[in-house]
Amino acid sequence: MRRKEKEVLDHEKIIEVLTRCSVINLGIHNDEYPYVITYNYGFIDTPQGLELYFHGASEGQTPDLLRENNKVGFIIYNDYGVDIGQTVCGSTT
Repeated sequence: MRRKEKEVLDHEKIIEVLTRCSVINLGIHNDEYPYVITYNYGFIDTPQGLELYFHGASEGQTPDLLRENNKVGFIIYNDYGVDIGQTVCGSTT
């Protein structure tokens, strides 16, 4: 991660974010191009780590792609907004 000051490593803060939010954008491998789908999700915190659960069909393109390659990227967000700074580089979301 380029901006280390934005990285969240504290387990309790991660749980707080997962609890506060309810929508995830999941990026899945699909041959040459990524396939991104939006889900509602739930999670449980286990001794082995966090487990995320997604509400979706058990048949179709998404489960087929995940069976082929289960390495994904994701974005979870809540209260999304833009903070306009004095310069373009000073703005953030």
